[in-house]
Amino acid sequence: VPLPEILSEIAGSGPATRTVERIYDRLLAELGPELWILEAAPIEDVARAGPPLLAEAISRLRAGRVIREAGYDGEYGTIRLFDPSELGSGLSIFHAPRSAKAPKNTGVRRRPRR
Repeated sequence: VPLPEILSEIAGSGPATRTVERIYDRLLAELGPELWILEAAPIEDVARAGPPLLAEAISRLRAGRVIREAGYDGEYGTIRLFDPSELGSGLSIFHAPRSAKAPKNTGVRRRPRR
């Protein structure tokens, strides 16, 4: 399973999104080549460098604990590492949740609409 697909499963977005590409590039810069990350990089290093669920995903991949869904009638099968219920509420794992409070005065004044 390619690393961008693992990241996209965790993020709940496509593998070609800017967020996934940014994290992918950062992982390559910090840990080395993709194949090294997937097969041999220490899990502690992966946990430190990547999103919270990435170390668990890599551990499952290395152990062969994947979820296989067969394809049918021209549809490709899929391989996943997490059950959808394991991925939580759908909040982005790449960014901290934003505060519910409105931002304070930014100094920009707007004219009232008439």
